Amino acid sequence: MIDPRNKMRVIHLARAGNGSSAIAELLGMTRYTVADWLKKFREQGLLAPGQGRSPRGCGFWTEEKKSRAVAGRKAGHSFSRIAEDTGAPSRNSISGL
Repeated sequence: MIDPRNKMRVIHLARAGNGSSAIAELLGMTRYTVADWLKKFREQGLLAPGQGRSPRGCGFWTEEKKSRAVAGRKAGHSFSRIAEDTGAPSRNSISGL
């Protein structure tokens, strides 16, 4: 997903006459990403949505494990402690519950 600040940089650099390959090299992204964003910008304007990724679960969180994690948060436990208590794959996976 392209950072909103980079979207503005892409637009600015394109308006200054730079091609997709040059912009991609300057910003450290692929020319396909740059070309895709410029196409979306031309068609939909500045607020064109990014492609993003569809959310996927890791298959770990059963209802029982979710309940334990939520109870842990209500009790003031840290994400690390909840991950340890539930066997979660990472503490980051708890923040989305």
